[in-house]
Amino acid sequence: TACNFVIILCRFDDFRQSSGPSVASGHDTVLELSRCGMVFVLKDWLERASSRLSPTLWTTLRVLAVHDDIVQSMVAAGLLEACMQAFIGAEDIDLAISLVGLLRNVSANDDIKTTICFHPNVLPCAIETCRMHIDQALLQEHVCGLFAAMALRKPKNATHILQYGGIDVVIAAMLKHVKNATVQRQGALAIRNLASRSSHIEREMMLHQGSQRVLEQAGLTHASCVDEAYAGLRDLGCKATKTTIHEDGTTSSGPQLFGEVQSNFRA
Repeated sequence: TACNFVIILCRFDDFRQSSGPSVASGHDTVLELSRCGMVFVLKDWLERASSRLSPTLWTTLRVLAVHDDIVQSMVAAGLLEACMQAFIGAEDIDLAISLVGLLRNVSANDDIKTTICFHPNVLPCAIETCRMHIDQALLQEHVCGLFAAMALRKPKNATHILQYGGIDVVIAAMLKHVKNATVQRQGALAIRNLASRSSHIEREMMLHQGSQRVLEQAGLTHASCVDEAYAGLRDLGCKATKTTIHEDGTTSSGPQLFGEVQSNFRA
């Protein structure tokens, strides 16, 4: 009950405006809980908790992992290593989803995401878990988000993910969950970040495996994915267009044109 209360206090919708009051309030709550030692309280609970409670405890840590100082305190407390080891051995799907969700969040830190990416077992485990549980949309979203975060600004990470077959997992998730906008958006981000600094051979491989098709489908199906789909197609070297539909019903086309649905531009 205490964990669920913390989750409700801290969690916010990724699609809300970053300047919105709910997001600011959520972050203030996270920082206050961190100052009160919540990370170390949760670590203590984890060490004594039954397996039934573990997914909730890890999910609570995930919602706290939105500030670099808090993430660093988790690493110092040994929670990153504990998370990776628990994920490798996870047989319960709810536990696996909670653990990979935390790994996704902490991968906003450039050093930590490289540690996770080159851990000898985490990447193979993530890929295998996704293949075994293709119907689990939240798992697919978290793994796509993890790949997107690990590849961002890190070409060596991107190459490592591609070598392990990460692009196959992303494409499979997008094909399976066509109507799920969050899976589509995280998948498009993953493809874009994997492609942005990849070699010509790597981009050709990604195209051969079907990246262009899933990006086009995402952009045409979900207005919230248009920008990410366009960026992915652009970085893969595809010809892509973006069309803006104005409030009066008129359309305009510039050098960046895409699709037949209203674009979702963000400042």
